[in-house]
Amino acid sequence: MPTFAQTLRAKGVPVPEIAAKLTIAKGKNTGKRPPVASLYRARRTRRSVVPA
Repeated sequence: MPTFAQTLRAKGVPVPEIAAKLTIAKGKNTGKRPPVASLYRARRTRRSVVPA
């Protein structure tokens, strides 16, 4: 998850609102909004890869 999204989440902003504020910068979906499920998935992946 981008740093901006992490900052918003730390402030208590709900994930659907975060998705509405983000846009995809690269790839075939450039300029579109990411799906909410992708943000939840990125957040879950990021938590499971915490260094020990």
